[in-house]
This record gives sequence, C-alpha cells and structure tokens, in this order.
Amino acid sequence: MIRIASLSALDAWLDERRGFEDGRVAGITQSVDGAVTVRLEENVRLGLQPGDVWLVEVHELVAEAPFAFEPPDRQNPDSCITAVSAAEVDGRLGVEIDGALSLAADAFTARHIGTLRRRTQPWTGDELTVAADIASDGQFWSERVGEVLGAPVVWRVLGGREPRGTSQTIDGCFLQATSRLATTDMGVFCKVSRAGSVTMRRERDAGADLWRAVRLTAARFPRIRSGNCVFTSADWNSYLATNTFPPADRLRGDLI
Repeated sequence: MIRIASLSALDAWLDERRGFEDGRVAGITQSVDGAVTVRLEENVRLGLQPGDVWLVEVHELVAEAPFAFEPPDRQNPDSCITAVSAAEVDGRLGVEIDGALSLAADAFTARHIGTLRRRTQPWTGDELTVAADIASDGQFWSERVGEVLGAPVVWRVLGGREPRGTSQTIDGCFLQATSRLATTDMGVFCKVSRAGSVTMRRERDAGADLWRAVRLTAARFPRIRSGNCVFTSADWNSYLATNTFPPADRLRGDLI
C-alpha cells in the first residue's frame, strides 16, 4: 500500500502499469463516509486464443476524502480501458478514465490486491473468414447463399440498385437479397485478401436470415475463422446448430 500525494507520483504509478491500457474497471464503490474505491485490472499477459492463460494484476485506487467525484452513467464490466490519466484539478490530484469517470482528491492510496489467472473463452462475431480458391468466385457465393436462403441473392456496390455481374470482382461489394435492393444500401460486406482469403462481415441492412445463410455457406470450406476461433467445417456446423463451442483445443490454430 502506498500513499500518492503529488501529480508526479500519480503519473509514475500509472506509467508503471501502462495507464491500464486495455485493462478493465472491475468496480467503483463509495463508502458511507464518502471514500471512493476504484478497482482496476492490469493485463500482464494476454491470452488471445481459446484456452490461453490470461494473467491479470488487480489494483485499487482509493480517494478517502474526494473533492470531486463523477461516476459513469453506466459501467460495462467487459469494456476495455483506453487510458487512465492524471491531472491537476483546482490544485488537487485528479484521475480520469476514458472521460467516463472523474475523481479528484488531496491524495490517493494505491494497493495491490492480487493476481488473477483466467482462461480465455471462445467467442464469435458478425464476421467470418475462409480460405479457398473458389471463395473468391462471386457466383459461388450468390448461388449457394441463395439456395440456403430460399430466395435470389445478388452482389451490389454500396447503395447500388442494380445487381453486379458475378464475373466482376466481389472485393468491396455487398451480398444482398434481390428483393431488398430497392430499399437498402448495404448487406453482407466482402473483402478479398491478396492471399486469397475471403472475409464476410454483416453490415447494416443484412437481415438475420441472410447472415445465417452466409454462415451456413461458409461451412463448405475446410476451416472458418470467426472471433478468436478457427473451426473445422464439422465443428462450425455443430456450433451453428447448437450454439455450443467444441473443446478449446479444437478452436486454436491458423486458417490455412
């Protein structure tokens, strides 16, 4: 436990912990006597893939007699910190966290609570990537997605009202149901890399049924990456059907 009574000391304490960049505010409490405690988590070692060990140092910064305290309207425990910064506020020490928390006091007490070991959990998002030569064929995607959707699907440029030819590049274009061309501007965005991989990302105007059809079509490829996971085709199909991840050791590795 250390007492911090100067701006230089507060800056030094934060610098030693990289300003808690990409860390987390684990809690903000105020006792009956007015003392404010901010619990901060510092990522020492990140675990990016499912099953990785993630090391976190937990610290508390306490203002026993705060001069000013502006808590965030809402606190999302999963949000990462961009930076914790120190400043002078009316001659007192001030702390600001991403513009959402402001705390000022004559002095702070900092203490180390302990070290946490966490296992990285698998997650997926509204984006997937596959790698295969046929993946860059616009006709393949429009036909297969249309089959799954049960309705015609075409490629379009941003805001385009006419279908784009399947022989043209699909890089930077959107996949959309033909029936929705006149009333939408986007759909499922496509990005083709120089290495040949294709990324499909759900954007505005992409209905849940269209995105589901794209995800099911991706199962035709040997491996699919989404979020922090790389699935085999069989595991991807099972995940889409059950919303249950396979064991973590089957979700690690490279796309190719």
